[in-house]
Amino acid sequence: MLNIQNIIKSYNGNLVLDGVSFCANNGDRIAIVGLNGAGKSTLLNIISGKLEFNDGQISGFYNIGFMQQTIGEMNLPENMSVYDFIDSVRPIKSLEEKITNAYMDGDIEAAAELEEELQKYSPYTAESEMNKLIANFGIPKDWMDKTVSSLSGGQKSKVAFVRVLYSVYDLLLLDEPTNHLDKSTKDWAMGYIKSLSCPVVFISHDEEFLQNVANKILYLDSQTRKARLFNCDYKSFLRQKEDIAEALERQVANQQKEIKKLKDFIENADNTRKRQAISREKVLDKLQKNEIKITKEKRGIKLNLKPHEVERGNPVVVESVNFSYDGHRKIIKNANFALANGERFLVVGHNGMGKSTLLKLMAGILKPDHGQIKLGNKTTVGYYAQEHENINLENTPMEEINTLANKMNDIQKRGFLASFNFDENDIFRQINTFSPGERSRLSMAKICLTGANLLLLDEPTNHLDIPTKKKIAETLNEYGGTMIIVSHDTKFLEYMDITRMFILPDCKTKLYNENVVRLLENQS
Repeated sequence: MLNIQNIIKSYNGNLVLDGVSFCANNGDRIAIVGLNGAGKSTLLNIISGKLEFNDGQISGFYNIGFMQQTIGEMNLPENMSVYDFIDSVRPIKSLEEKITNAYMDGDIEAAAELEEELQKYSPYTAESEMNKLIANFGIPKDWMDKTVSSLSGGQKSKVAFVRVLYSVYDLLLLDEPTNHLDKSTKDWAMGYIKSLSCPVVFISHDEEFLQNVANKILYLDSQTRKARLFNCDYKSFLRQKEDIAEALERQVANQQKEIKKLKDFIENADNTRKRQAISREKVLDKLQKNEIKITKEKRGIKLNLKPHEVERGNPVVVESVNFSYDGHRKIIKNANFALANGERFLVVGHNGMGKSTLLKLMAGILKPDHGQIKLGNKTTVGYYAQEHENINLENTPMEEINTLANKMNDIQKRGFLASFNFDENDIFRQINTFSPGERSRLSMAKICLTGANLLLLDEPTNHLDIPTKKKIAETLNEYGGTMIIVSHDTKFLEYMDITRMFILPDCKTKLYNENVVRLLENQS
């Protein structure tokens, strides 16, 4: 059993978690939910031992399997092959070598201890277990000899997920595990996680994953910084949360009615009712000391996403573009397309086929080996990077927006950041202490400041809570410029009026077809 008692965590005096307590037993699949910035990833990192806390206690001794949210946090090896990276999580080979050496040295006792350690990793079934995971995650055999560093972001996430599931653990921690998964892989992963007997504690903003996997919900309140455990599935939690909020509002209304009634009696009491008035004053005093206050969660973000100028010609023209990272294997092969103003252009393809690479080429971060990319005379680009590579993590939000918001004074900058739910405690905090969801909001805030008329959006809804996802989808749907989008989020794409799609690796442009996209997703 994992036992969390009264965990308190603050960053530079700013309270993030206040007395969080819960238990996780075998068979529990606990989803941690709450708005971005409520402390979900912080709590998971504390449980994993990667982050210290100010006060409280964690008991229970576990081998922990931990899938972190962003690729940068995973510390993936640069030159290790994919096979060795997955295989190394079970030190079977090294233990077998040590056992052999112990026997050769005549140290029977040490060999016996090592044999006992080896059995924890199921040496006789390990290879078949690994192959099963690799197959069900749709990882091709030709990946096995590649270095981990040569993979795309989505491919790295898949490999890291397989490695975590292949490890030997008594407690599984997952932080946004479905961000880079196609539909078929996600479906398989849901079934696999539900079959586990050990406790699973996870964070997800994928409503389907939440509903299908979680049997308990740990709700983190972004205002009170406290937690409450609900013993139910996700949809039942939403209903209960709404019922609790309505009941609390009725309780507050009744209490305020009683307070008013007592005040009116005391104020209007004449000398004949003086003793009664004194008695009611005592009741009023006690009632006011225990007055119920409703703490409202942070309001939804406000986006003002409008192009400063209109591009009358083609916002971007891609002509015969080739690109490779090593000079040999072409990632982009003879790409040709031109976009009209206002188009919603979806880039689709299997993981590792060059979707993010294409956006980086159009953003000017990479240069084509051959061909050219022409922007319109009045085209300005806003680029949303999938892993927030274009944010300086050493900055504070005020410093990060400074160049883009150079016409604003400090009060205006604070107001602008407040519209993205960054309060006074957040705006002077280093971004490296932010959750990926908070970094996503900051990235979107920066795009709003550009006034760009061509948006390059690489998985813009990853890491975001469900209300924020919906708000961004609604805002982008009303945006007056041109968009080139990479996204696995089918609900988000339903909001977008996609006109055409560019299919990789074939580099073909076709009219948007949801069925083709679903087919590609299932094969990713």
